Amino acid sequence: MKKKVERRSCWRFHVPDATVCYRMKRVVSFPAAYSKESLYVNNLSLGGINFYSPRELPEGKSIQVMLSAPGMQESQELVGKVAWVTPTGRQQFQVGVEFDPYAPGGRRGCNTIEALKSLMALEDKYNL
Repeated sequence: MKKKVERRSCWRFHVPDATVCYRMKRVVSFPAAYSKESLYVNNLSLGGINFYSPRELPEGKSIQVMLSAPGMQESQELVGKVAWVTPTGRQQFQVGVEFDPYAPGGRRGCNTIEALKSLMALEDKYNL
């Protein structure tokens, strides 16, 4: 049996009671409103997030997520691409999102350094 090769460069960790809302990028920009439901986060890392969704999201498309977790001073907005989607068999899907790079000054197409610091604090607390 072949061993599965780990391609991720960041450690994944679980944050109890972490949730996410999302919105998919349209042709030019993101719509004003996030999804109405708060979705359960399976795990996350500095490089991405894995969550459950009642809808199959399109792979390769840009997505913006609003992450909320106990211990965070405020919710963090992160952008990335839907890397993979897997049906769970219970009318829901596991969604893997790869975050876009981080850069100072809110550079277009990048996540903020503040979001990175927030994720690093969660990683320090929950990556046991």
